[in-house]
Amino acid sequence: MCKNQHRHNVFDKFTFTGPGPVTFSAHPEASAETSSSSAGIPDETRITRALRSVRLNHLIWLMILLLAALSRLWDLGSRALHHDESLHTYYSWVFSEGLGYVHHPMMHGPFLFHINALSYLLFGDSDYTSRLTAAVFGIVLVMLPWLLRGRAFLGMWGAMATSSLILVSPSLLYYSRFIRHDIFAIVGAMLLFIAVVRYLEKPASRWIILAVASVGFVVTTHEITFVNLALLAAFTGALIAWRVLPAALGIVAGSVILFLVVRAILSAAGVQSVPEIPWEDPDTGQVIDYLARSVIHPVIASAIAIGLLALVAIAWLLERQRPSGTSRIDGTLGLADPGSTAGRFATALRDGRAWGIGAIIGGSIFGLLYTSMFSNIGGLGSGTLGAIGYWLGQHDVQRGEQPWFYYLVLTPQYEYLAVLGTLSVSAGLAVWAWRHRQENLEQHRRFITLALAVWWALVMFLVLSWAGEKMPWLIVHFLLPMLIVTGGGIGLVCEWVESHSREWRRELAGRVLRWGGAIALLFASSFLLINWASSGPFVEIEGQLQRTIRDDIPGGWWIVFIPAIVAIGLIVAAVIRYGSRSGLTIASAAIGCLLLVLQVNAGWNLSYRDGDVPRDMLIYVQTSPDLHEAVGQLEQLSHKHTGGMDLTIHYSGATQWPLNWYFRDFDQRVLFHQLAEAPTAPVIIMAINEVGESEAERLENYTMYEMPLRWWIPEDQTYRGFAIAPEVRTEWRQNLQTDDPPPYSIFDVIGSIGRSAASLRDPGQQASLFRLIVHRELSAPIGSYTMRVYVHDDYRQDFERIRYADSV
Repeated sequence: MCKNQHRHNVFDKFTFTGPGPVTFSAHPEASAETSSSSAGIPDETRITRALRSVRLNHLIWLMILLLAALSRLWDLGSRALHHDESLHTYYSWVFSEGLGYVHHPMMHGPFLFHINALSYLLFGDSDYTSRLTAAVFGIVLVMLPWLLRGRAFLGMWGAMATSSLILVSPSLLYYSRFIRHDIFAIVGAMLLFIAVVRYLEKPASRWIILAVASVGFVVTTHEITFVNLALLAAFTGALIAWRVLPAALGIVAGSVILFLVVRAILSAAGVQSVPEIPWEDPDTGQVIDYLARSVIHPVIASAIAIGLLALVAIAWLLERQRPSGTSRIDGTLGLADPGSTAGRFATALRDGRAWGIGAIIGGSIFGLLYTSMFSNIGGLGSGTLGAIGYWLGQHDVQRGEQPWFYYLVLTPQYEYLAVLGTLSVSAGLAVWAWRHRQENLEQHRRFITLALAVWWALVMFLVLSWAGEKMPWLIVHFLLPMLIVTGGGIGLVCEWVESHSREWRRELAGRVLRWGGAIALLFASSFLLINWASSGPFVEIEGQLQRTIRDDIPGGWWIVFIPAIVAIGLIVAAVIRYGSRSGLTIASAAIGCLLLVLQVNAGWNLSYRDGDVPRDMLIYVQTSPDLHEAVGQLEQLSHKHTGGMDLTIHYSGATQWPLNWYFRDFDQRVLFHQLAEAPTAPVIIMAINEVGESEAERLENYTMYEMPLRWWIPEDQTYRGFAIAPEVRTEWRQNLQTDDPPPYSIFDVIGSIGRSAASLRDPGQQASLFRLIVHRELSAPIGSYTMRVYVHDDYRQDFERIRYADSV
């Protein structure tokens, strides 16, 4: 049988034949008609005909949608709001109460505040409804790959795989249940990505409109959007230049090299760094002064001069090759292949109506949100130059002081499939491109789609790793394209399998069950052995309780790897016996299933079981669950004594986040920064560092209850020692490996990485790493910021009855 006869989509072969089982037929319509007529069945109802038209892929997409909704919406309000979440929710609530909203770059874009205010107006204000909008966008994100199911993009298998990977991603699951701007930003970025690749495959006005409108929307979410726009412009610009003016690529590369040389010369000559950005609410004079000093600064002036020279050179070359009598669009782009990126761009430029509609939609979104429905015209400035300036200034501040390798050690702890899949697929794409380098690669739209996703992931990862401010929630901005790449690779493998005959596929399925099952069982055995062998007793080491390896392992630690070594041998045997493609497919299926189970477990623990206990790097800092309980107890106390929410509560500035949010319904709440000389309020809340001897004396008529306000993972003992980080501002945090003082060279950094790698030869280090990733067992206690709740003695008895009844 000819292999090409089986290249039709396997999903087209499955249909429902009424309430019975799914049947397999190459011609489902014909079989349905034959069955109905031969049995003399009466005319079908509309519902029956609709059921017959349902295909297997429809059911899979429906199942993905239901799982996405369940995983994003279930138990959404049980975890206390994070510090940043409380800022977003409080100002959204203030807006919903009719007290206005004014954009400030510190809290990123205005979309979150408007959409959350709408959520409160529709569903009321609570922790659940605060996260509801993020969860809904998380569901939308899961389903967006459906728009890339065409064979020119990800294919049906690849789109389903991508949606499934987004569904089970621990990072995306957690931050889909977390009210920050990032989930909205990546949905907008995904829409823009879809619009671009869909237009490149088949030009249509709707994709231009979607692209321009997406830009208008996405810049109202987060400043990271400008990086997305720049990398997308660079990728498409490179494709256009390669087709229209290859010399432009050389000019750009030469300009970058020239600037680096000039920068090195200026640095050697003692030229100071660029002027510091005035990011803390600058006035007009400060902004003008900064711009004036920047323009004349040697580094910036040289960058501007080199950039202008490059643009002039490119424009001159384009003008020189343009045929006389042609317009600039036709003369520059019109000679390109209509199917190329340059040809598509030329077609897009001629569609002025689509650009106009998109600009109206995108501009309306931008203008309405940044001006808060025209109540704050200054938002147009704070949403552009103000936002960029603030964001760049914050990276100099280095909030969090995370090292350059932060995302290198964060991502593999949770996103096993994305990391391995992106590396594998990227390598495969590079090999394929090299083998087909003599062809026009732009004709292979699937390649362009995946190459753009690889570029997106790589550039975003490098930019965020270079930037001064690194936070765990930013992982989603490069993780999403990684999942697209991985899902696309899975789709290619599935399509390769699908292209063979039914008999071949049955044989492969049998091999996967036999060989893959054995491989999976052996790797799982190693996993369970390591889990058992690493579960020794806790002993005190350097003042900390540390888990040790069991001392009753027969033969020593090395035996835990025997099943894994045998599994690797089976993979090699499968490759030799069945060929590299079939053998690696078998191995990938086995390893992928195991990693999927581990990843689902990690997501479950992170989002549902331990979401309010910061044992994960992704959680970073979290409000203590004790705060949730304390607020509920104070609400009960208020109802008992006032019949409502009129209990007077004074709380300090150090505790206002998240207490501003949680005390919003207490009508007699008072925020203070200096404790009164003779306090009389029934309840006073302060941070432990705010209570000195004089404050304690003034609170002698109060009973104190102490609890963590927020807590965090012990970063220094968990991951900061991986390598030297000379760029970190705090000197003692640059090197947690040795006593060598700064400065540190690149060779010192490389040496520190080597020491970390070499340390893994120690079985104790291997066991500790395993326990950290799988069980989140930390090598040091979590840190905390403690608050004190002072209850006046007149209210103490009632409060303790409530408090200890809750505890019971």
